[in-house]
Amino acid sequence: LTLTKTHSSPTTLAVSNKKVFAGNLQNFTNSWKAVTQSPTILSWISGYRIPFCKKPPPSSIKSISNSSVKDIPFLNQAIADLLSMKAIEKCRPCANQFVSPIFLTDKSNGKKRFILNLKNLNKYVIAPHFKMEDYRTVMRLLSRGCFLSSVDLKDAYFSVAIHPNYRRFLRFKFNRQLYQFTCLPFGLSSAPFCFTKLMKPIVTLLREKGILCVNYLDDFLVFGESFYDCLENTKCLVQLLESLGFTVNKEKSCLTPNTAQHFLGFIFDSVGMEIVLPVEKKENIRKLAIRFKNKSSCKIRDLAKFIGILVSACPAVKYGWLYLKSLEREKYLALRRKNMNFDAIMPIPSHLQSDLIWWEEKILNSSNIIIKDNFETELFTDASLTGWGACCGLEKTFGFWGHLERMSHINLLELRAIFYGLKCFANNISNCNILLR
Repeated sequence: LTLTKTHSSPTTLAVSNKKVFAGNLQNFTNSWKAVTQSPTILSWISGYRIPFCKKPPPSSIKSISNSSVKDIPFLNQAIADLLSMKAIEKCRPCANQFVSPIFLTDKSNGKKRFILNLKNLNKYVIAPHFKMEDYRTVMRLLSRGCFLSSVDLKDAYFSVAIHPNYRRFLRFKFNRQLYQFTCLPFGLSSAPFCFTKLMKPIVTLLREKGILCVNYLDDFLVFGESFYDCLENTKCLVQLLESLGFTVNKEKSCLTPNTAQHFLGFIFDSVGMEIVLPVEKKENIRKLAIRFKNKSSCKIRDLAKFIGILVSACPAVKYGWLYLKSLEREKYLALRRKNMNFDAIMPIPSHLQSDLIWWEEKILNSSNIIIKDNFETELFTDASLTGWGACCGLEKTFGFWGHLERMSHINLLELRAIFYGLKCFANNISNCNILLR
């Protein structure tokens, strides 16, 4: 398996329009052997065995829940689509089968996603903790003026086949018919670990060839010093993915390089060196802030959801974390009072108004600067309950706390030590980065 840059002049990238077939990776075993020698990964390509901590007991359900009745037309279509791509198959009851409920969730494009509710099965599944690349990886790799493209895989989980002996644990019943998944479903707790591990040799190979990219599950962000460099890097990635059995989602990918690119819910701008929220997310946060500002009470669950949205937005909102702490504290105190009942009603204290107004007024114009490791100077500071000290290079300074200062919390004294150190060694420096240690 070879990756070569053609350095040709076309400004567009052709992507095959083939249909996704479940478990397709097992048809490309030889290509995978050229990418990795990992016995674990190669065995997963042939058929993923669910890692159980103990054998699940037989389980079955009679029918879908009443809350899903209104979704029956959508479920009929979803099941037809899954059968068409061979992601599920009809089956007969057997011993030791595990039957789970099903439901639909909304996609960002307005469509529905079919979900097998594996909450009960996951109690018996080993789901290792592992690290994933995220927005922080992008911020570290981004350089001023570089070009970016994004590649999204179509129905990526479905590309991984489930070993035939383990499909009986992924069953559901609909309209008196029993079905089982033949491929990796959404909702299996070990699936993210499996898929991330599958992607690792792909990213490693690309980086060995000098192609810089960031991967998060089925999403890739590709870097290039110039438009054509990024285009060639993207072409190499797409060719590699297709040679391994994946299908690129043309609708969700942005294959034309640009200096600003959507990725993981953010917009990364290499010209302004900023990370920004998409407009629709900003508007949604503003509407929610106004709604909570005008309420006197709410369900704890509703506030928790709002806080979750703000937490996910904070990397692209300068000072956002500061205006989140009071909301977090009120949620925590309310849960303590209500015995951890998220559906209980809590008052919205008046002192939260200023934070909610801040989000309302600042969110539409918010962004955050991507700071690179270029520091004008390096400053070391420390503090104790009796005094403080700072040094910059070979220069040193120190002082002792007054009687009132000694009564302050050590965290405040540490901050004062930093402040005094900056006043001493950086009083004539501006518009630059200083590394504090």
